[in-house]
Amino acid sequence: MELLGQLSFILSPARLDAWQSWLIEAHRLTVIWPLEPHELSMVSFRAEIFDRPYAKMKTHRMAFMDALVLNLAERTPGAEQFVTWNAHHFKDKSTLPALTPEEYLMQGI
Repeated sequence: MELLGQLSFILSPARLDAWQSWLIEAHRLTVIWPLEPHELSMVSFRAEIFDRPYAKMKTHRMAFMDALVLNLAERTPGAEQFVTWNAHHFKDKSTLPALTPEEYLMQGI
């Protein structure tokens, strides 16, 4: 996933969507999921760890870990802001305002 996140900066969304043919098949890789595909928990795991971050990577051209963290922040009930040392990574990529710790603390002054 981290490789796909890095490639999201340079590949078109269509090329990124074809990752299985040019990445898995070309390099004879196996994607390992923790549970059997028919189990309900697998659906949730795949959505949180693959589907949602991948959609953000493709739409906003961002690294996997950034997409994963941002997705979790956006899905946190009651979250109004996102505080991170790398606020510039998230500018215009979320409905949550991204602030550095310093910017967050300055709001109280």
